[in-house]
This record gives sequence, C-alpha cells and structure tokens, in this order.
Amino acid sequence: MKTKIGLWSLVLGMTLLSACGFSGGTPNGSTNGTKPAPDTSTTGMDITAEALAKGDESLCSKIASGAEKESCVNQVFSTQAIKNKDPKTCDKIAKDDERSACTKNVAVGSGIVSGNDQGCNILTDEKSKADCKDTVNINLAYSQLKTGQCDAVSNPQNREACKNQVLILEAKQGGDFSLCDNVTNINLRGNCRDNIYYDQALRKQDQSLCEKIENTPFLKENCLKNL
Repeated sequence: MKTKIGLWSLVLGMTLLSACGFSGGTPNGSTNGTKPAPDTSTTGMDITAEALAKGDESLCSKIASGAEKESCVNQVFSTQAIKNKDPKTCDKIAKDDERSACTKNVAVGSGIVSGNDQGCNILTDEKSKADCKDTVNINLAYSQLKTGQCDAVSNPQNREACKNQVLILEAKQGGDFSLCDNVTNINLRGNCRDNIYYDQALRKQDQSLCEKIENTPFLKENCLKNL
C-alpha cells in the first residue's frame, strides 16, 4: 500500500509542477528549447575508461570539464599510438610535453617488441634517443636474463645497476648463491642472498631458512609469517 501511495504522490507532484509551468522536458532531452545540461551521472573517469577501451576519442566529448576532456583525448591518442607503434598518432596530442612523452613511449615499446633499440631512432633529441635506447636494453636484459645486454647501456651507473639486477634475478631463479658474489653493490649482494633463502624457505616450507635472512628485515618478517 505504501508503494502505491508513494507512486501516486510522485505522479501528482509532477502534474502540479507541470501546471505551474515547470516542464519535465521532451523525449529528446531538450527543455523549452534550452540546451540540456551535461550528463553528470557518469564521471569523467568512467568516460575516459570507456574511450580508452574502445579507442574512440570522440567519447571524451561527453566530459563537461575542459581540462579533463583534453586529458581523456590525449590518453586515447597516446594509448593508440603505443598499441599500433605509430608515432604519427602522437602528433594529434595538443600539449608539447605529453606529445613528446607519447613519442618516447612508442619508441621504447617498439624497441622492446622488436628486440633491439633501433626504434629509438625516430627521436630527434639526442638525449631522449640515448635514454630510450638505455631503457630498451635494460628491459631486454631483464627479460632475457643476459648481463651482456647491459653493455649496450650508455649511462655507466645504469649499466652497473642493470648488470646487478640481472644477476639477482638469475640467482633467484636458479637458487645460485655464487651469482650473488658477482653483484658489485654490497647491499644488493646481501639482498640477493636473502631473496634466495626466502624463495627456498617458502618452497621447502622450512622456517629455519628464514633465519638465514640477514640483510632484509621485512623479507625475514614476511618469511616467518608465511610459514
């Protein structure tokens, strides 16, 4: 009974509003010839997510905020450029810094997929090109577990960090403590050993191996908690 009364009150209320000159609008959404207000039922984030999923920047026009709308369009162009390995799509991005970042991401992504750093040659700025090639070679070294790939990294510090990280990954994967001895950074060397003990402890369900973790307190704590 309460539901019927509530519905009747709503209908009556709408009738009174109409009689007083307040129109509910026509089926096409217009109100007395005025432009309808932007649809706020869907957030800008929701619209951006849909535009990215469909690869359709025109959907961004539904966003009321100018800045948020522009961001949506730029994200779609950037995502499509990287997906299709097409730097020309980046040219559609209005902001210089975002357009430049898009082109760099296309170059890096292309290099990683192709397995070499030649994709970075589309960049005209020499520093950007060098950074791109370093990023590509570091990623290839990690994915292939090849320290030799790190030799192609131009920045000395990044080159050393690359080799250390590959050694740690390789040691962890193979459970080989001897590889940790080749890690040049003392702190990372200890972390390398700790990661092997952690993996072995969980795999063997042996809490005594957690006690051998000496250099990484949080890792030891997690190890003991999980056993």
